[in-house]
Amino acid sequence: MQSKSNNVLAVRNSKFMSRRYRFAYVACLLLTVPAALAAQRTAALVRAELEQATREVPQLAEVLALKPGGTVADVGSGGGAMAVVIANWLGPAGRVYATDVRAEQLAEIREAVAREGLSNVMVLEGATRSTNLPSECCDAIFLRDVYHHLT
Repeated sequence: MQSKSNNVLAVRNSKFMSRRYRFAYVACLLLTVPAALAAQRTAALVRAELEQATREVPQLAEVLALKPGGTVADVGSGGGAMAVVIANWLGPAGRVYATDVRAEQLAEIREAVAREGLSNVMVLEGATRSTNLPSECCDAIFLRDVYHHLT
């Protein structure tokens, strides 16, 4: 009889474990699917930002009278799309200082620079009251889409 009750207990435990397993599986899906979707949105957003930067950099270069080989600072660089495109526009003799105050953004800039194989982009951590740019570093400094951080 004892073995029969042990068998019943084993069956109950296996059903319980099966339910627990299903619950854990569903919980994992519910937690990972949104993260995967967010990553896909991020990739789409990065592509859109690069496309927009590609359209805007020639106008920016004209307005700022930039020349290949020049030095530019992108303050509040975000994901680095403008910094990457302008670094390509300036060429290997040029230099871009890309600054941001958030570690996540700095990591994204570094990834974009590495992905493009650029050696002329210097990533700097800015602060709330300082860009941390070197003194007299640049031919031009621009801030794009940062006004909401200044108010």
